[in-house]
Amino acid sequence: MKGLWERLVEILEKESALYRDILDLSRHKTSTIVEGKVSQLEQLTGVEQKLLLNVGGLEQQREEV
Repeated sequence: MKGLWERLVEILEKESALYRDILDLSRHKTSTIVEGKVSQLEQLTGVEQKLLLNVGGLEQQREEV
């Protein structure tokens, strides 16, 4: 079984990666908005929602550690 610190570090690394993905996605969304691509924006928003749900799950795991 992993130690608490190792588990916490693992969770934080996953969170950090997700936040980087969200940042990249938000940059892509900005250019999509400027270009007026509504259907692509809807797709990106769906991806963003999934990423945010994953972040929420990791936050919950982190609080349990």
